[in-house]
Amino acid sequence: LRILNEGIPSVEDLVTATDHLVSLHEWLGMVDGSLTTLATIHYNLFLGSLLRLDTRRTTDLSPFLRLRRYGTVLITELGYGNNAAALETTATHDPETDTFVLHTPSPGAQKFMPNTGPYGGPKSGLVAARLIVRGQDCGVFLFLVPLREQDGPLPGIRVRPLSQTPGSSVDHALTSFDRVVLPRTALLSGGHGELTADGTFRSTTGSRRRRFLRSIQRVTTGKLCLSAAALGGARAALTISVRHAHRRHTFAPASRSGVPLFAYRCHQTRLLGAVARAYAATFLLRETIRAAGAPQGSGPDDEADVLVAAAKGWITWQARDIALECRERCGAQGLLSANRVVDLLTPIE
Repeated sequence: LRILNEGIPSVEDLVTATDHLVSLHEWLGMVDGSLTTLATIHYNLFLGSLLRLDTRRTTDLSPFLRLRRYGTVLITELGYGNNAAALETTATHDPETDTFVLHTPSPGAQKFMPNTGPYGGPKSGLVAARLIVRGQDCGVFLFLVPLREQDGPLPGIRVRPLSQTPGSSVDHALTSFDRVVLPRTALLSGGHGELTADGTFRSTTGSRRRRFLRSIQRVTTGKLCLSAAALGGARAALTISVRHAHRRHTFAPASRSGVPLFAYRCHQTRLLGAVARAYAATFLLRETIRAAGAPQGSGPDDEADVLVAAAKGWITWQARDIALECRERCGAQGLLSANRVVDLLTPIE
């Protein structure tokens, strides 16, 4: 990822330009699934959220832009999935010190599957937690939290690595917090909340649900990025399998030397059908990117957001089916990592 980062002229421009960021994922999907996962977490979810929510620019971005420090996001909890209404992690404001105390109150509140493994150098995370001010639950916000330095996790932060995911080298883990003290600047409330100097919480967004949705707005961009990565991998698998079908010869009653697999109608129609679906998914992705870049309203249910969600489901399903079809069309050769088809299928799954 650092090698990739060095080749990007302006990381900040990349993160803020949706079409460029999606294109990056489309290319990475052809290369390496683990690299794609790390890129979408750091560039889209972490940096994208930080740039949008840190309106006063209180955070020094240079370590993250130069990848001296990696960024991740911790939202999902072990016992509650992405159910924001049930998230238990709390960030309680202490008016005497003007700090926050980040705490995991139960085993079910451990953050599930962020890439916070105990190795890999300095790392910070955006942690979704309930903001508690004067005993009042103000809703779920993101907090910028240093997680580890070069020699390991910071005090109060417990990381338990999960078992390895087949086909992935991402360091997924369970992460919990034991009364970790954070400065006032850790709260990333964007324009939908404010904690005044006297410790009063104010928000023009009355609904706690809407506050949370605005905090995680980059998830929408992430859906486009993941769609592009899956589609890029599927098209790469399709290229390999079509080339194989033209080069691989097999028995034919009317030919002494055999004929290419592609000459068989049963093989040809399956691959051409996959090609047609890949074109359709690509056209849908392009149109969805265009719609997502158009001016939108302020609500969480804008037409573009609905289109992005629907497109992500359909595109990734098609990408998976295309890659699986390609694996089957290549026979035993499709099971060999050297031929890449099976390794392109696993990240899509």
